[in-house]
Amino acid sequence: MRKKVLYMVTKGNFGGAQKYVFDLATNLDKNNYESVVACGEGELLKEKLKNEGVRVIEIPGLVRDVGLLREILSLFNFLKIIKEERPDIIHVNSSKAGGLGALAGRVMRIRKIIYTIHGWPFKEPRDIFVRAIIWLMSYVSALLATQNITISKEDYDLTRFMLFVKRKTIHIHNGISKINFLERDSARKILAPDLNEGLWIGVIAELHRNKNLDFLIEGFAQIKNKENLLCVIIGEGEEKKKLGDLVNRLGLDEKVRFVGFVKDAPRYLGAFDIFVLPSVKEGLPYTILEAGQRGLPVIGSDISGIREIVEYGKTGLLFKLGYLNALKGSLETLIENENLRRDLGANLREKVIKNFSLQTMIEKTTRLY
Repeated sequence: MRKKVLYMVTKGNFGGAQKYVFDLATNLDKNNYESVVACGEGELLKEKLKNEGVRVIEIPGLVRDVGLLREILSLFNFLKIIKEERPDIIHVNSSKAGGLGALAGRVMRIRKIIYTIHGWPFKEPRDIFVRAIIWLMSYVSALLATQNITISKEDYDLTRFMLFVKRKTIHIHNGISKINFLERDSARKILAPDLNEGLWIGVIAELHRNKNLDFLIEGFAQIKNKENLLCVIIGEGEEKKKLGDLVNRLGLDEKVRFVGFVKDAPRYLGAFDIFVLPSVKEGLPYTILEAGQRGLPVIGSDISGIREIVEYGKTGLLFKLGYLNALKGSLETLIENENLRRDLGANLREKVIKNFSLQTMIEKTTRLY
């Protein structure tokens, strides 16, 4: 008899948590499992799942922003869905769906509730009082789950400060399958057909404050000779206007290109010469794994998750958060040294292929099921 796995995730866009849910839901052995996905606002995840024959349930009012009445309504919707679906396993993802989904699962007496932590939310740069509240909520969510998964080793290590949590937490990092990359010229002609030449510094990211893209733009602005350079940002999000205003204020309108949402964005990584991810908080970022599979040299902020993939001087370069000169220096180092770009990219590609396979991630996760 097949087991039903009900995946729950807050948003229906296609960020890291959503890609994780998509990969699991569409790759489970259909002889043994039935996958159902419940999510909130956003359409891309829903569209991609439906194309793969996975049933999707929309959770009305489930959004990232916090509001007491909204959360009460969402909790009742979670309870209703669980009652109707009667899953054998609930697998919750992202902070809000994690907490509300695990609570609803306990109320409905679901025996197996798995919570994947895509980066502890209390690591975000916030007021210390707010972080304390978020830590408590994260702790309660992890307690409510019967099993927790951290996708980064450093997030797993933080569970030693959480009584009764570490013993039911396992570390399983993200994995990716082979990507059908477009050739360099083809990718560039689609992303920026009027600017096909030169050296491209690129990023694929949601335009959200956690991605710290204003820091990338400011660091790029510090480079003196930008004649042959272009900074390309793929993604949409709430920070778009703010970032656009910053580009305008710095006089970079001809040098920074926002291309917006691009379907199957990783396929276009061949357009870039350097990949940069300046985030302030990550779980274990898919975009760096994807850039690594393409053999791109990567610059990342020196934070948990990123430094588990990027080893300074061997598989990429790292810079300390808040140190603009460090980011500028890393950019200039790679811009000026083609051989270093090639070597770092080749080393990262080897590491990603060896250590971050989708099949391994699926096998380890289904053992918990």
